[in-house]
Amino acid sequence: MSNVPLQPGQQQQVYGSQAPPQQVYPPQQAYPPQQAYPPQQAYPPQDAYAQQNAGAPCAPAAVGPPPQQVMGGGAPMGGDPTLLCGSSQKLVIKEKVNKAEAAASAVGCCWNQQNRYEVFDEMTGQKVLDAKEHSGFCCRMLCKPYHSLTLNLHDPRTGNHVMTVDRPYKCHTICPSVLNCCRQEAAVFMGSDVKNQAALLGYTKQPSCAGCFTPTVGVHLTDQEIPFSYIEGPKCCFGGCSEMCCDQPFPISRQRGKNEDVGLIKKEKPENASQALKEIMTDADLFTMTFGDPSLTPQQKTVLLSSVLLLDYMFFETGKPWHCSPFSKSCSITCCNCYACGMLIPCKLVLGGKERHDH
Repeated sequence: MSNVPLQPGQQQQVYGSQAPPQQVYPPQQAYPPQQAYPPQQAYPPQDAYAQQNAGAPCAPAAVGPPPQQVMGGGAPMGGDPTLLCGSSQKLVIKEKVNKAEAAASAVGCCWNQQNRYEVFDEMTGQKVLDAKEHSGFCCRMLCKPYHSLTLNLHDPRTGNHVMTVDRPYKCHTICPSVLNCCRQEAAVFMGSDVKNQAALLGYTKQPSCAGCFTPTVGVHLTDQEIPFSYIEGPKCCFGGCSEMCCDQPFPISRQRGKNEDVGLIKKEKPENASQALKEIMTDADLFTMTFGDPSLTPQQKTVLLSSVLLLDYMFFETGKPWHCSPFSKSCSITCCNCYACGMLIPCKLVLGGKERHDH
């Protein structure tokens, strides 16, 4: 028999001719087990893995904010879809090229397609939103870019429809923005119901006279009459071929005057030949929006994002900067657009024309 020292309270057991196992009972370990109880984790568990391992010791806490779990409806935990872009300091808005529209445009045909956009966080490169236009065919073909439409915003991680931008039809650019029927506007709603005023996050609308000779829109929260910020564009002339060589800045300010204390929207010029060709052949544009005010809420940032989409339709969806007609045997080049009270007046250079026959 092996002379195994007995622990206090332990009785010696006889196993016949075999030596007892070399262990003590109970096992020599601290009791209760050396772990926090209950397990130190957020409740409810932040993900499925945490639920399956609720009794296991916790992993070291991650540095930074906890991951946002997607709940029902495509919103982050807490049910607020504005958080999808609310933590970003700079957003990149890319309009996707429609190949059918580009091909039709190359041969001189008008085939306006529904716009699509992708929204990225510039710091992380992560896509935060997808936007897809829904509009009537006839209204789009005859009235673009002033047609009525909705832009459905989707969470790219789940594909769920989380917000909607609603833009009603307004009079064409030849109408001064004095009457309400001529003042461009767009509203953004939670979910898909644009009739539910309780879901309204905010709206963007031109003020009376639309800034006179400076493109101006006011950005409002919910149904507030006083804007929390103003977006003002380049004075008098912008767009056309000037987009090829110059950025188009739109400062965001608490008060009128372009002091840029809230942020800056910029329509980016092409950086290379590929982007320049896309700019010439299509209406696909690239915007950036930088937030300079750290006090901006996710709701305010979301409404400002909808303002960028409205600005694209108002000023940069009027067509290519050039047009050639085989019937008149002429080509026209839009050098820039002049702005007055909401009206866009293109400054064009016309080359060629029909030959005159004197008899």
